[in-house]
Amino acid sequence: MQPAKPSSHSAPRALKAYALLYATMFLLLVSFFLTSLRTSTGITLDRLTNSHIRFQSALYLRSLEQVARICLTSHITSGDFVLDADYSGGFEIIGHRVVMYVEAINRRTGQTIRSTKELIIP
Repeated sequence: MQPAKPSSHSAPRALKAYALLYATMFLLLVSFFLTSLRTSTGITLDRLTNSHIRFQSALYLRSLEQVARICLTSHITSGDFVLDADYSGGFEIIGHRVVMYVEAINRRTGQTIRSTKELIIP
């Protein structure tokens, strides 16, 4: 009795199996890369949006400071304003202190960002 010889059909099947395995690993690598890219891009967009909201809020706080100074001469002690479709703010005068705030909602994340400023008026 002779030992069984490997069939000539088993070699192409093994090559096809390895090719399928390599293709699966390549697809997993590409999907991991694209998922990581999407996540990092989303985080970058969130940071940019938040920094824009903080910058715009700082501009609105400067405007509210001027409004508070005008209201101080008119003996108005507080006020709430809708500054924009996404921004609201207000101020309150307590003695020689003016407390101001501006808040906005980041539409991308749903996060509310609030900026405050306190001013001492002599």
